[in-house]
Amino acid sequence: MTISLKTNLRATCPAFTLLELTVAIAIIGVFLTLVSINYRSSNSRSVLVMSAYQIASDARLMQGYAASARQLKTNTPPDNQWGIYFDKDQPGQYLLFVDQNDNAVYDSTDFTWKTVKMPKSTSIFKLFKANGSSVVGGAQDKISVVYVPPQPTSSIQIYKDGNNSNQWSSTDEVLIQISNDNTTVGKEVYLNFYGLIDVVK
Repeated sequence: MTISLKTNLRATCPAFTLLELTVAIAIIGVFLTLVSINYRSSNSRSVLVMSAYQIASDARLMQGYAASARQLKTNTPPDNQWGIYFDKDQPGQYLLFVDQNDNAVYDSTDFTWKTVKMPKSTSIFKLFKANGSSVVGGAQDKISVVYVPPQPTSSIQIYKDGNNSNQWSSTDEVLIQISNDNTTVGKEVYLNFYGLIDVVK
């Protein structure tokens, strides 16, 4: 009697076949793969956006230091002209500095207040003169922006290797392009002579 009851219970209990379990596991695997890919893409985009806003924030910090005539504690005046410097040969970083020789550009005699490292997945892609949010001319090699108190007005200088004079020249507007794959522009930071600082793309 007991044997026949166990047999009847086995016959009436529903169960998954091996094929059904395999299909279910495969569907879950595909779903997790798609979620992982989307997460990586979203995370990469977030880092790019964060990098652009970090550059804009650092430029505003330098502007604020100059506006408040913040003094760097050194023995070499002037030490209240703060700036930000980009070099295409150093795409993984940019510099915050004090223009101590009053020449409106970054050079070896100036005090490097901070070297800001870009996140590993992003870099400074290209540097341009600008007209509004539009690129003007070819890519530049260096951009130096110095904020001069008390307004503070901005002195924006660009440098292009191979120019006849190989000297800095002034401009009113620049774009700093940032990339997370080093082939396409991801975000752009716009700076102008009047002190406007914006992420435009």
